[in-house]
Amino acid sequence: MGNRTAFVFSYRVLARASAAVFQALCFVALARQLGAISFGAVAVGISVGAVVSVLTGFGGGTRALRLGLESERRSVASAMFVAQCSSALVSGAASLVAVIALLDQEWWIGVVVATVVASDALCGLEQAVLAGAQRQLASAALILFQRAVPFILVLLSDFVGVQRLLGYGVGVAIAAVPAVVLPIHDWHHPIGLSRLIATSRGYWLFNTIGCVGMLDTVFVRAFGGPTAAGLYSISSRVVNPINIVTSSILSTITPAAAVAKPEDQVLMLRRSTAIAAICGVAFVAASPLIANVAISVLGDAYSGAERMIVGFIVAAALSGVSQTLVARYVIEGRSLILALSLAIGMALGLLSIVVAATVNWTLILWLCPIFMQSAILSTLTLNRRRGRHAGPRSKAPAQA
Repeated sequence: MGNRTAFVFSYRVLARASAAVFQALCFVALARQLGAISFGAVAVGISVGAVVSVLTGFGGGTRALRLGLESERRSVASAMFVAQCSSALVSGAASLVAVIALLDQEWWIGVVVATVVASDALCGLEQAVLAGAQRQLASAALILFQRAVPFILVLLSDFVGVQRLLGYGVGVAIAAVPAVVLPIHDWHHPIGLSRLIATSRGYWLFNTIGCVGMLDTVFVRAFGGPTAAGLYSISSRVVNPINIVTSSILSTITPAAAVAKPEDQVLMLRRSTAIAAICGVAFVAASPLIANVAISVLGDAYSGAERMIVGFIVAAALSGVSQTLVARYVIEGRSLILALSLAIGMALGLLSIVVAATVNWTLILWLCPIFMQSAILSTLTLNRRRGRHAGPRSKAPAQA
């Protein structure tokens, strides 16, 4: 990893760490006020919206990370922004309907959840576009802004006497402003929608399969009940700061390695794998302590989530190594093989959730995140070995 890439990785990790802490604190504050059942409903609504967002987003978030290899990068970026705006509208509406009609929550909670879903969709794409265009500082700043503003609004909501969830909704709406203003400022005549879809099908498939994992909370609620969903959801979100290292690996190393010389690329990817492994071991070793601290902050109502938090920490450690393999597939344009690997792992993981939630979720549900990430890592590794001599990497956008 070159000095500049290491520096970029460092401040991107720092930005993501700070952002993830802001987000985790927000969710802790919301969970304490809403209770496990209502917070679980909010989490399910966000998961439903996130899935719809990916299904209608044409793989923009992943393809954007390799904008440096695009011959018409500004036109492609503008086309992805237009598609993502439509996706944000549709996914927000879907989450609104899910929260109000299916989960029987008040209308304003549905509006907040819809706002969160739309904001995350727009911010997620713009962060990837900025990273893919080698504007890593701007990408890191947007990440920090996206999470800091809602945190500030949640704090202010207590002072003005309104629901914290309402303050959070206003915060995420404000956070989406740069994600709309920046693409408009950098606007260039977009490529056609049919061309965007045709050249993004591989990444779209990969993202679509990846979003299946977001249904884990929905599966837990369906087979384990609302209390299980609440404990599962807050455990996942408390551990979110640990995921900042894994996501930083993919979003920082991928754009840099995509345009690097072959020998430098190999070195970058090997070192990133070593970093992921070392960080993973450290997180796993500290997982019991992290779980105890989290439960003391959340309160006695969430005491049943202690083992689940440990499970998510171990899963995050495994995910870190997986992300280095994902980066290799993305750089090589082998998105279809990547999608197949992910599909197998996700299917096995969701099956384990159904079994655990049905048999006795209080005892074995915490093992499901570990099993899912182990399955994903195993399939990525096996397919990597089988396809190691498949040929030279692709410089063009992957197609189905």
